[in-house]
Amino acid sequence: MTNEELAWAAGFFDGEGCFTNSHDRRRSYVVCRPTACITQKDCQILGKFARIVGMGKIYLHMSGWQWTLARWADVEWLMCLLWPWLSIVKREQATRVMAEFYALQDRRLG
Repeated sequence: MTNEELAWAAGFFDGEGCFTNSHDRRRSYVVCRPTACITQKDCQILGKFARIVGMGKIYLHMSGWQWTLARWADVEWLMCLLWPWLSIVKREQATRVMAEFYALQDRRLG
C-alpha cells in the first residue's frame, strides 16, 4: 500500500465510514467491541478499500454492501493506518470509541 492509496482510503472512510462500539448486554456484563464499517450500494468500491487496508470482510447488507472490521486490534490498526489523513471529526470519533472500549475493559478487570 502506498501513501497515495492510504490517503484515498482515509478520505473514503472519512466520508463514508464509521468507528463505533457494538455492545452486547445479553450476558451478566456488558461486552463492548470496537468496530469499523462502511455501507455502500457499490461492492467494487468497498473491494478497493479492503484491498488497500488489507483487512475486513464485505457482506451483503439490507441497504447494500457493508465492509466490516470487528476485532479490536484490527480496528486500532486501521486507525493507525489512516490517522495522518483523517479529519479531526473522524479522529475524535476514533478516540471516543477506543476510550469507551478501554474504560469498560478496566471496569471488568478491576
